[in-house]
Amino acid sequence: MSKKKLYSDSRWHDHPTLEQLKKSLQNVPKIKDTPEQVRKKEKFLAELKKWSEQ
Repeated sequence: MSKKKLYSDSRWHDHPTLEQLKKSLQNVPKIKDTPEQVRKKEKFLAELKKWSEQ
């Protein structure tokens, strides 16, 4: 495969810029965890830490 063919491949230029990606990510609303989810996460992390210290 020649270099010209490689760089004319659409995968090299048909993608959003970093700035476009940042803007689209800023528009996504953040999901808040419910208190139950927070407790589950904390319990899981505590168990994981306990396991890692064994």
